[in-house]
Amino acid sequence: MNLTLYGITKRYGEIYALKDFNAEFTEGLYGILGPNGAGKTTLVSIIVGLVSQSSGSLAYDGNNLDRITPDYLEKIGYLPQQPGYYRNYTAEEFLHYIAVIKGISKREITSRIDEVMSTLNYVVSQKRSDG
Repeated sequence: MNLTLYGITKRYGEIYALKDFNAEFTEGLYGILGPNGAGKTTLVSIIVGLVSQSSGSLAYDGNNLDRITPDYLEKIGYLPQQPGYYRNYTAEEFLHYIAVIKGISKREITSRIDEVMSTLNYVVSQKRSDG
């Protein structure tokens, strides 16, 4: 996987949230650090398709991303600054909700949730036994 950003600019009137930003991301986990107002949230919002850039372009595996597609979004994980969730949902109910939003078939949802919950239970039990 390769995501390339070319000259990404986002303006709000006369104010630049981002100006001529270039970057290349390969498969992996990234964190974006910077002071308040540096454009971090704007950048991530553009990458995940929540906001359109004023100019510049994104390319995924060499193909221009004129519009964000479900195939592209399946490759990206995003944890927003203020995640919204339903406090009365169990973990399994929340995973089911997200699976439906992501368009996972009903037939596949249960097995995928079982897999995730099994992995999480393993991690929790490992932490407990480590001390």
